[in-house]
Amino acid sequence: MHRSSMILAASAVALLAGTVAAAQQPGQSLPTSQRPYKPVIRTTPTAAPTPRGPTVCKVDPAVRSITLTKVGGNKRRIQATIEVVNLGPDTWRSGPRQQTVTLTLRNGNTGGVYTRSFPLRSPAARGAVMLRHTTPVLNDPFDTFEFAGTAEVSIAYDPDIAIDGNMCNDDANSGNNGKKLVTSDIQAFLGNTTITSRTW
Repeated sequence: MHRSSMILAASAVALLAGTVAAAQQPGQSLPTSQRPYKPVIRTTPTAAPTPRGPTVCKVDPAVRSITLTKVGGNKRRIQATIEVVNLGPDTWRSGPRQQTVTLTLRNGNTGGVYTRSFPLRSPAARGAVMLRHTTPVLNDPFDTFEFAGTAEVSIAYDPDIAIDGNMCNDDANSGNNGKKLVTSDIQAFLGNTTITSRTW
């Protein structure tokens, strides 16, 4: 490039710079056509997730067993032991008065009744024993001759338990909420002299 051309180009650059400086006075902005391009990045705000409790809480209090024992081998002196467990996969949580376990022994001859009710332990994890109770020694709770009697244990719930908003005290299986020993069961146990205890 010739020296005269270089001088001419430098003069043009200086003139342009002066024009821009003159156009942008203190406290003023450049015209839109002269502003440097800055891309606008738009972001969509992300809503915070709504915290949720467990969608399913499956619990299953179940009467696992009734055990009758002849104390000292005497069929007229009996103790009964009952056991209730949580067979569900989740932890049982409930109020102290929302459910009751009742044990009833009835003498088939005299009509005499022994009955007791108990609360269920809460909380109770999967497989946990919710209740284990052994009666004191009972004299003649059953007829030792012809009429024997019955033994029954059952779980009962407060009517409002299904609508209290707590899924962790909604029994998933009501089919295991009780056991009953009928007259033939009691007769067979009392009449068998080779055993002193049996569990159903």
